[in-house]
Amino acid sequence: MKAKFFDSIRMQLVIAMILSLICVLITDVLILGTVWLVKKSTGQYDVLPHSMQQEMEDLKPDANTESGNDSTAVERASTESKYAPNEYIPEEDRMYTVTFRMRHGGIITPNIWLDLFIVFIFSIVAFIVYYMVFTNRLIEYFNEINTGIHCIRNGDLNTVIRVKGTNELAMIAESINEMQYMLRKNIESERSAETMKNELVTNVAHDLRTPLTSTIGYLELLYRKADLDEATKEQYIAVAYQKTKTLEHLIYELFDYTRFQKGKVKLHVTKMNITIFLQQLMEEFYPQMEEARLKSIVDIPDTAIEVFGDGEKLARAFSNLISNAIKYGADGKQLKISVIELEEQVYISITNYGRVIPQENLPYIFDKFYRVEQSRSLHTGGTGLGLAIAKNIILMHDGEISAKSDENGTTFTVCLPKVYEEAATEE
Repeated sequence: MKAKFFDSIRMQLVIAMILSLICVLITDVLILGTVWLVKKSTGQYDVLPHSMQQEMEDLKPDANTESGNDSTAVERASTESKYAPNEYIPEEDRMYTVTFRMRHGGIITPNIWLDLFIVFIFSIVAFIVYYMVFTNRLIEYFNEINTGIHCIRNGDLNTVIRVKGTNELAMIAESINEMQYMLRKNIESERSAETMKNELVTNVAHDLRTPLTSTIGYLELLYRKADLDEATKEQYIAVAYQKTKTLEHLIYELFDYTRFQKGKVKLHVTKMNITIFLQQLMEEFYPQMEEARLKSIVDIPDTAIEVFGDGEKLARAFSNLISNAIKYGADGKQLKISVIELEEQVYISITNYGRVIPQENLPYIFDKFYRVEQSRSLHTGGTGLGLAIAKNIILMHDGEISAKSDENGTTFTVCLPKVYEEAATEE
């Protein structure tokens, strides 16, 4: 938003000043005219007979005449008048002196000096009043902005200041509203993050305690009971080992997410065939899918589709997405992975047909520590960081990730930029 020249505060103040001066001049003219008419009608101005005009012109002092001779000439003209001091002067011999020429033969009376002084003082007061009236809207808007700032400072982040016009004050109001909006969003985000962090602490404590308790229990049995047969010992050791691996996975997931957030993870990018990569990855998950009794549907073209990426990091991202689909899609009895190739991008979709994710939860499923359903997360033993880690990896590859969920299934879609044929030829 840019202030227009005629709408700027500077121009409005100048206009207010000009209007105030015009109003003062009009007021002065009206007042002086009224005073003149009143004093003329009441005869308060000094009068001189017409017969004295010629004498005043004859007695007009030269340029070199000292000021003292002026008063003498006036007194002489008054003394030599054909009218007595208290004699009535006819109307035709009257001359109303409303302008003055003190040193050049004119007359000025003390009444006019007083009138001019009063008008001068009144003009100053009138200018101030008019100027305050014409700038009143600016002052009111300024006070409105100031009140809004105080409300925001006191914690009322729902305060919105009206944006009136296009001047600098309106620009300030708009900026304050944007600041208030961003501040409110940041506070809400921090509160949400704090809530999710508290949930993470609870969930991680539960997830770590369960395998740790099992491991300690089986190790205590091995330590205290020396008469156990070899088959039982091997069984206890296998269970303890499996629980320890679960602990290791949880701890590494927490560490990895922290490293991704701090930008300490570096990519080792190479040109890779994404179709072969996904086929191999699906084969690695075959045992888990068999255990979950899921049927895999693979819709991947036979032609090579090349992207630039870090194979290890991409394997981690897609593994998290496939693991998530297996965990939450077991009720649907099948899992589908498909690849669609466009001119500049390749889209990889992983779909499960289990429980539907509520629409209000979809915008947050990639957030750190977020869990759609608390009991469900505890049951699967996750930390709620798998999807957040996958998103970070995809973004590091200049890609995009999204999710949708309805009665037709829950689909996670990853978009990665393809390797151009021209670029491949140059290399």
